[in-house]
Amino acid sequence: MTPFRRGYLITQKFGQNPANYKPLGFDGHDGIDLVPTDENGKVLALEVGKDNWDILAIEDGVVVRDFDDPKAGGYGIYAVVYNPKTKRAWWYGHFAANYVAIGTEIKRGDRLGQMGSTGNSTGAHLHLGLRLADANGNAVNTDNGYKGFVDPLEALESFNKNSPFPPVNVVPPKPIEIIDWEKKFNDLDKEFENYRNEAEKILNAKIAAAVKVQTDKIDKAIKDLS
Repeated sequence: MTPFRRGYLITQKFGQNPANYKPLGFDGHDGIDLVPTDENGKVLALEVGKDNWDILAIEDGVVVRDFDDPKAGGYGIYAVVYNPKTKRAWWYGHFAANYVAIGTEIKRGDRLGQMGSTGNSTGAHLHLGLRLADANGNAVNTDNGYKGFVDPLEALESFNKNSPFPPVNVVPPKPIEIIDWEKKFNDLDKEFENYRNEAEKILNAKIAAAVKVQTDKIDKAIKDLS
């Protein structure tokens, strides 16, 4: 099952709540909102060490957008996976964590991220959007009132019906940079000390030059008086 491992509940359908989306240029909701459920339809809570909120790729493709800023627009942290064969671009929004990067090749069932509530969101869920493209990869029907987005539910259900339990291929998370702050501060201290030493050398040289100018003037004055 995708986009979650077991099941899902739709909390907002495509085209709903037009008043909320009119200011954003849409005739209604531009995708569907989903939350994960277990086999019995019970909504799953986030559990440490569990995969309850993992978001899985619906279709093969390549990552063409990868935004990691939680405040970057309405979708927050999100990724877009485009399949050049079917000309479908799947938008996965409101991640808490993003596990992919632009150019990453994706297989159905790969982990893309973890469900969250970043961006314009009132609670943790997955915003799922679908855009169709032409032969050049450009979105089509962008004047349809939804900027080219279409209802993804039929395609989603078709994938799950034909391949209900895809193998889960784990995409390695982005490497996390571990910063040694003590070393960083020590390096900054050394750098500052070097700058200070250089500044002192320059200042001392300027003082010595100024003193020499004045000394030469005094020596000349004494000679003139003699």
